[in-house]
Amino acid sequence: MADFKREENAEWFEVHSGAVTNTNAGSTVYVTIDTTPICPNMMDSEFRAMAGHLLRRSVIAVDRRIADLNHNDSKTRQRMLYWFGRTDDDTRQYLLNGFFKVSAVLKSLCPTNFIRSDPESDRQLG
Repeated sequence: MADFKREENAEWFEVHSGAVTNTNAGSTVYVTIDTTPICPNMMDSEFRAMAGHLLRRSVIAVDRRIADLNHNDSKTRQRMLYWFGRTDDDTRQYLLNGFFKVSAVLKSLCPTNFIRSDPESDRQLG
């Protein structure tokens, strides 16, 4: 039996663990594959590479904001005053809690979490 492995950059994925041949009666596995690229101007592998890069950069940016808020220097307080109109500790803690949650979500994502947009899936996902 073939030993298929799913890889991030592969253009194929295992669709059925036992679908090597259809020599047994009733063992046929029908698969519908939508080959429309996730993005109209690049291959799916290019999209996954770009999404992975952007996710890594996003994690770095959010973690930098967390470090800034933990350090709480004058530059951080100036940024808080500009964006939120206040520099009190409750606001700083609120931002830290939010950034920790955003960081956790970003770190849990991978390029295969992104799907092609269409009206039906958009309606289902809200």
